[in-house]
Amino acid sequence: IDGVTPVAQYDQLMVIGGLNLGGARLAIDLGYDPAVGDTFIIIPNAGFDSVTGAFDTLPEGATFIIDGVIFKISYHWPSVNGNDVAIVVTGFVTADLSAQVAAAPSPVGAGGLLTFTATMLNAGPQDAGNVRMTFGTPEKTTFESVSAPVGWLCTKPAVGGTGNVSCTKSVLANGGLATFTIVVKVGASATGNVVGVAAVTGSTNDPATANNSASVTVPIGAPDPRPYKLFVAMVAGGG
Repeated sequence: IDGVTPVAQYDQLMVIGGLNLGGARLAIDLGYDPAVGDTFIIIPNAGFDSVTGAFDTLPEGATFIIDGVIFKISYHWPSVNGNDVAIVVTGFVTADLSAQVAAAPSPVGAGGLLTFTATMLNAGPQDAGNVRMTFGTPEKTTFESVSAPVGWLCTKPAVGGTGNVSCTKSVLANGGLATFTIVVKVGASATGNVVGVAAVTGSTNDPATANNSASVTVPIGAPDPRPYKLFVAMVAGGG
């Protein structure tokens, strides 16, 4: 299927009269980006007999996915009384991935350990394929460790080194959430801030990519000695 023009851009099997599809399988090679509503009459029947049987796993009205495109099949096109076989584009597989990241302690002391918590979420509406979480070892720090949920495969720098932490999973289900813990060590003479950035990508179409990365800034300084703090809205201090 390379377009909506019959014969010239997509194949048709033209028949006259009876047709039994029982046991047949439908295979599609999609060669262009279709639009919702695009219709392909793959079997025009010039006779009056109805089509009997159906493609394997595709009963009347079934939907299926090819290259992220959702199709619906009818064996009675163009209406319930028709006898052509047609497939119609009804939508696209999409998965809205997002990333969040937090860090503790803040501030962090020079030479101390800093823990980042990176959270990946799939808001759907479909599953996301080939999902990857990436977290770069921040400047002024070296890598210590990473902890990932079951089912995720991670590559990481050597302890004391720098580089990217990269964790992958073949599918993150609609509504799925994954949390990663990355620990780094701040340089003994470091000053200023440490900036951590986490990002998520996938092979499924993402309708909103602005939320695919997140960052957090942690000042380097003397750690707050108070083990418990209460912050009250509209009040300047805490205690």
